Amino acid sequence: MPTILVAYDIVSEAQRATLSAELKILADGRGWWHHLTSTWLLKTEHSVEVVRDHLAEKLEASDRLIVVDVTFSGRAWSGFNEHAGKWLRERW
Repeated sequence: MPTILVAYDIVSEAQRATLSAELKILADGRGWWHHLTSTWLLKTEHSVEVVRDHLAEKLEASDRLIVVDVTFSGRAWSGFNEHAGKWLRERW
């Protein structure tokens, strides 16, 4: 199952809350990681295009969004608590 990275730059606090709710829905109960302000990792069956298109409908013209399939990418991290690190080790 793919791991999708979603990062965004959104001005409106209300839109950030809306986008957070939509990202949890897109994870389909398979899990998500959100320990950086504007970055999410999702376990989802959806393609990057589907995720992008779904989220783009919620954005304003000045907002920015990037969606990347990182399933087979190398990875490393630092500075996260045990809960965050455990999710990354087990699911990414």
